[in-house]
Amino acid sequence: MGVPAHVTVLYPFVPRRQIDDEVRGALTSLFGGLPAFAYRFESVGRLGPATIVLYPEPASSFRRLTESVHRHWPAHPPYGGVFDVVIPHLTVGDHLSDDAAREVEAAARDSLDRHGPVTGQATFVSLIVADDDWRWSTNSEYPLASAVS
Repeated sequence: MGVPAHVTVLYPFVPRRQIDDEVRGALTSLFGGLPAFAYRFESVGRLGPATIVLYPEPASSFRRLTESVHRHWPAHPPYGGVFDVVIPHLTVGDHLSDDAAREVEAAARDSLDRHGPVTGQATFVSLIVADDDWRWSTNSEYPLASAVS
């Protein structure tokens, strides 16, 4: 559906047709005031029986992004307010049968055991939007403040 690997900051967000210069300006200011950060994915888990995920560390850095955006747009709670606690994660398999979920979970664990954690630097946040056919694409990107050396 066009969605790249990602850790969700806030979904649902402002509807695509309402994303204007004011929204983009607010996102630029908000993310430009938050520091870039290093992250790693070193543990595998499940969210429900059919979704396999990697958990980022430090999760608090991803939560800070979510909390900041939600504070600015309180009418858009994370995941529509369905969950009491938002768990930052990167989905590696979704809507899987029991057998497929076990296989994906085992393969992800094996890969992390063999190759070590997946690491990176979060330096920007992408605004990804769905079109009328639910195909997703990157609408815009917002840099985080440079990390202090």
